[in-house]
Amino acid sequence: MSKFLLRRRVSIRTVMAGVAFGALFAGALSGVAGAAPIDSLKAKAATLEAQLNENGAKLDALSEQLNAAQIRLDSAKAKILDAETRIQVAKAETTRLSALVRSRAVSMYRGKGVDGSVSLFDSSSATEMNTRNAYSSAANAKDNDIISELAQARADLVVQQRDAETARQSAQTETSALAASKAQAEAATNEQRALLGQVQGQIGELVRQAQAARAAVARPPSGGKNWSGPVPNPSGGAGAAAAFARSQIGKPYVYAAAGPDAYDCSGLTMRA
Repeated sequence: MSKFLLRRRVSIRTVMAGVAFGALFAGALSGVAGAAPIDSLKAKAATLEAQLNENGAKLDALSEQLNAAQIRLDSAKAKILDAETRIQVAKAETTRLSALVRSRAVSMYRGKGVDGSVSLFDSSSATEMNTRNAYSSAANAKDNDIISELAQARADLVVQQRDAETARQSAQTETSALAASKAQAEAATNEQRALLGQVQGQIGELVRQAQAARAAVARPPSGGKNWSGPVPNPSGGAGAAAAFARSQIGKPYVYAAAGPDAYDCSGLTMRA
């Protein structure tokens, strides 16, 4: 029975039995959950739940930061790869044009034309030879300009690659730090969940013991009959406890209540 009211008068012997059992029950609780009373355990559970909620919010924030850092890391890696690819293309084109310029220079030195098919000594006139030389020189100048542009592009790409590598290292460091923080928060959350489970188990055990105590108090004394003879005059603390218990007859039973308007077993024992 989880809720009931003590609305009838009970015999002195029943009240004294309840007080005595309550004292025994209080003593039994001292060995449960490291001597922590149920209120202390409830407070501890509430603290753990608050910590779990706080850690949950922290994990959400860390996850978002980690995702953002990972995006930056992936972007930096992509820029590095793109720069490397473009550098290789620029190198290949520079090599090709440099070879072409050298080929033209060799052809001119050996007395060949632009395409190398006609010797300068076979030219019909000096004018044609001069024209071909001028064309070859112009082509070489253009190729040299392109080679210079490619060299500058390669230099720019190297700078971009270096900047991307710096960004990658920064993002990698940030990602590693965030991942470590997230792992710590997850470990703390798991530990707090385990502690909360233990505390909830201890609370459940105390509740079961309290229910057993209430059931024992609700049962009539052994023998089925109340004492009808004269009541012995108690003395000392026992007498005071009995007197206090008698004065509370008729007040309602409320779980975890300790007076002055309502009591449960442990509350009555504590006040007595």
